[in-house]
Amino acid sequence: MQRWVAPEDVNIVRPEYKPYPEKEEKVARVYDCDGEFLFKVPNDWTDVQIHRAVAIANTAFDRGYALGDNNRAYEIRKALQIC
Repeated sequence: MQRWVAPEDVNIVRPEYKPYPEKEEKVARVYDCDGEFLFKVPNDWTDVQIHRAVAIANTAFDRGYALGDNNRAYEIRKALQIC
């Protein structure tokens, strides 16, 4: 299975408490092991929910990767006039 990001490499960063909550951004940011920003979610999501979202994204990535492989194989067969 092709993965967008390894679940064990996910780093969740939640905002620190600020004395002026109306100015606080209420989101948790998710980064990969290289520090690259992946996505953000509401701060009230649990770590389990975030890891499930990563699992769903990995499934979608894998299916898109497989579709691209199939399309590429079809184009090669078409170019070689095999199909």
